[in-house]
Amino acid sequence: MDCAQNLSFAISRHQSGDIATAIRVYTELLSQDQQNAQILYLLGTACFQSGLNDEALKYLQESIQLNPNNPYAFNNIGVLLKDCHRLQDSLDSFEKALRLKPNYSEAYYNQGLSFHALMRLNQALQSYNDAIATQADYLDAYVNRGNVLQDLGDYVTACSSYRQALQLNPHDAEIDYNLANALKKLRQYNAALYHYDQAIFKKTDYAEAYNNRGNLLRDQKKPEAALKDFNRAIHLKPDFAEAYNNRGNVYKDLLQFDFALHDYEYALSLKHTDALNNRANLLIQRENYQDALSDYARLIDESPDYAEAKWNKGLLHLLLGDFSQGWELYEWRLKKPDTAHSYPQYSLPRWSGTEDLSGKRILVYAEQGLGDVIQFCRYLFRLAELAESVIFEVYPSLRALMSSLNLPLNLVVKGDELPEFDFYCPLLSLPYAFDTRIDTIPHCIPYLFADPVKHRHWQKLLPVGKVSRIGVVWSGSPKNPNDEQRSIPVSCMAPLWALPLEWHCLHNEMRFEDQLLLDSYPVVKRHMTELQDLTDTAALIACLDLVITVDTCVAHLAGAMGKKVWILLPKVPDFRWMLDREDTPWYGSAVLFRQDQMGDWDGVIKRVAAKLVSLTTLD
Repeated sequence: MDCAQNLSFAISRHQSGDIATAIRVYTELLSQDQQNAQILYLLGTACFQSGLNDEALKYLQESIQLNPNNPYAFNNIGVLLKDCHRLQDSLDSFEKALRLKPNYSEAYYNQGLSFHALMRLNQALQSYNDAIATQADYLDAYVNRGNVLQDLGDYVTACSSYRQALQLNPHDAEIDYNLANALKKLRQYNAALYHYDQAIFKKTDYAEAYNNRGNLLRDQKKPEAALKDFNRAIHLKPDFAEAYNNRGNVYKDLLQFDFALHDYEYALSLKHTDALNNRANLLIQRENYQDALSDYARLIDESPDYAEAKWNKGLLHLLLGDFSQGWELYEWRLKKPDTAHSYPQYSLPRWSGTEDLSGKRILVYAEQGLGDVIQFCRYLFRLAELAESVIFEVYPSLRALMSSLNLPLNLVVKGDELPEFDFYCPLLSLPYAFDTRIDTIPHCIPYLFADPVKHRHWQKLLPVGKVSRIGVVWSGSPKNPNDEQRSIPVSCMAPLWALPLEWHCLHNEMRFEDQLLLDSYPVVKRHMTELQDLTDTAALIACLDLVITVDTCVAHLAGAMGKKVWILLPKVPDFRWMLDREDTPWYGSAVLFRQDQMGDWDGVIKRVAAKLVSLTTLD
C-alpha cells in the first residue's frame, strides 16, 4: 500500500477502536514524513486515547507548530494540560481553540471544567452555558452546569439543569443522585428521597447514593432506616470513611455511644477529618470534656480554618464557664459553611467593641433562634450608651415584643429597607465585643414587659382561684437538632398535673400526639388559639406565679420578664446553662433542674413535684 492507503487504513482502524494498530501505522508513516501535521495530530490523539499522555502532548504540540490553525489539536492539548493540573495553561489552549472555532462546544465544555477546578465558578458557568448554546443536547454540559450551580448555592437552577440532563438520558443514575443532593439542600425532602431511590434502582451498587439517602433519612428522624442505608453503603464500599462517620452520627442520636465511638475511630483511621469533630461532640455527651477539648485542639492544629471545630470548641468553653476563650471562638459561627449565609456582610465596618461609637449609628441584626434574641437583646442597653442611635433588625415575630424594650431603638423588620448606619454587628457578637465574663453579664432584668392591654385581657379571662397558677412548656420545635434531648414526652408530666395547682399550657402549637394525650388531663388549660404571638405569651406569663419549661424561648421570655421560672435541662445542656449549678447568671429568677442521668426526665419531674409540694407559697 502507498502512503495514502496506509493513512486511510490507520484512520479506519482508529475509528473502529483498534487504537494500538492505528498508533503503529501512524508511527511508521511519521518516520517517513516527520513534518506531516495531520499525522502528528492523529498520532497525538491516538496516544491521548490510549493514556500515553506524555507522547500525546509531544506529538500534538509538534502538530500545531506545523499547523497552528487546528482547533481540535489545541482542544486536545488543553485537556492533556488540565489532566496534568496545568489548569491556567489549559485555559490558554482552549481559548486558542475557540478563537479558531467559535462554535466549538467541546472546547467550551472543557474550558468549563478547568474554570471549575480553579473554583472560578461564574466563568465555569458561562463556559457550560456556551457549550449548551452551541450544542443543545450536550448531556455532560447540563450535568456539570448543575454541579457548578450547586457550588454557587443556586440549587433551584441546578435542579433545572439536572432535569434537562435526565430528559437527555433518563437511565443515568448519577444525574438522579446529583438532583437529589440539590433537592435536599432546598429541603424538598420527598423529592430528594425519590431521586435517591431512582439512583439506587438504576445502579444497585451505588454506595454514595445509599450514604446520602441515609443522611436524608436521619434528618427525617428515621434512624433505623438510615442505619440500613449506611450498612449497605459500607458493605458495598468497605473503606467508605464518610459512611462510617455518618453511621456514627446515627448511633450517637440513638445514644448508642460505644457503637458511635467505634465508627468515628474507624473513620479516623481512614483519614476522615469530620470524624474527629464528631468524636469530640460525642465525648461531650459522655461528659469527657477534657478529651473533647483535646480532640478539637488536634483538629484545629491540623486544619486551622475548620470553622465547625472552632465553633464547637467555643461552645464547650462556654459550657465550662470559660467565657474568655468561649466568646472568641463562638465568632467562628460566622464562617461555618452551614450558617455563613445567614450573616450578611456590609460594605461598612463591623463593630468589634474597640471602635468609638460617639455620634455614630450602629445596626444590630437578630440571628439564630427566638430565645437567642430574647437572651442577648439585653446588650442593646449598653450599646445605646455608646452610640448616637441603635438600629435593631428583628424577625417579624419579635417586633412587637422587642418594642417593649425601654430603649430609643429604631426597630426594623428583616426584609425591610434599612436606614443608613455607620457600623453593624450580629447580635450574638455583642458578648465578645463587650468582653463578657460571668460577673459582667448585663443585669437589667426585667427588660421585656407584657403589653398592658393584653395583660388586662388575661387578668379578666383567667378565673380567680385560691391556688397558684403555673405555666408549663414540655417541648420545643421538632426541627431543632437537639429536640430529642431537650423535649419531654408529655406523659412524663403527669405527676405534676396531679398536684392541686392551676395549670396553663403555654404552647401556641402542639404535636398531634401530645394533643391526644393531653385530652386525658383536662386540668391543663390550653390557650393555643389565644397565643398568637409572643406578646400574648408574655401577657399570660405576667398573670402566672411560676413558669416551668424546658429549654425553649419561653424560658428566656420568663427570665427576661423577671418571672419566677424553673428550667428543665438534659444531662448535657446548651452552653448558656453551664454545668453543676441550680442558678444561672443570665436570669436571677431562674432555677435549673438537671437530669442526673442522660434521658432521665422522670427523675427531674419527681424533684420538681417534690419542690412544688414543699412550697407553701410561690411569692
